[in-house]
Amino acid sequence: MDSKKNDQVAEEQRELQELIELKKQKQAAAEHPEAVEQRPKQQEEELRPKTFKEKWDNYWYHYKLVTWLAVFVVFVVGWFVKDIFFGEKYDLVINIASKYTFSAINEEMGSDAAQYAEDYDGNGKKSVQVNEMQVNYDGTGGTNQTTMVGEQKILAVLNAGVDLVFILDKQTYDQLIGSNDGETIFTDLSEHYPDQPELVQGDKVLMKQTELGKKWRMDAVDSELYLCVRKIEGSVKDDQETREEYEDALNFVDHIVKGEATE
Repeated sequence: MDSKKNDQVAEEQRELQELIELKKQKQAAAEHPEAVEQRPKQQEEELRPKTFKEKWDNYWYHYKLVTWLAVFVVFVVGWFVKDIFFGEKYDLVINIASKYTFSAINEEMGSDAAQYAEDYDGNGKKSVQVNEMQVNYDGTGGTNQTTMVGEQKILAVLNAGVDLVFILDKQTYDQLIGSNDGETIFTDLSEHYPDQPELVQGDKVLMKQTELGKKWRMDAVDSELYLCVRKIEGSVKDDQETREEYEDALNFVDHIVKGEATE
């Protein structure tokens, strides 16, 4: 009984002592507030990174995602600036879509084609870009994965409506025209060459009979290959720049038909 009473007295004394200490701390804080404010500041200074490594680790922890995003944006912008201001400018772009891969045996297709082009942009040199896309509309030729990519590319190029000159094998030509309800998307070239019906048939120049086609060994394949020029309609924008490029394309076709190299 006496033991319990002594424990209760001790507990009351301890609580009383804590209240006295708390009161002293509050009184000290009221009399010297600067001392109380100094502690958090000291602790904050201790937490701040001091060395370069600590600062870098702290930055990377908080801004990693933002940094990677900024790097990506800079890369993309830089790529476009390089392509627009410093990339090579071409007088003409030719897109070849067939089940064959002519570039495998013709390493200088751009230079070969440039022999039949002119300096359309007036920069003092002739430059032609040849893009080749392997497609497979008759079930023969390359692998399914390769031709699927090629088919997507040629459709993307046509939908963009920027390039005007195309070389297509018969299967690809038939597929494109068939998907347009039988209406051609290419200009009638035969009206420019009424005396050459064996070489120029409607909207097609038979490439296997031309000097360039023979140089590219197109005469060695089974399928016919057609040189075509897009009409200015549909996805092809009708403006001054496009009309100038259209005339350049017809000029190139004229040199091909006549077999006249410009060099």
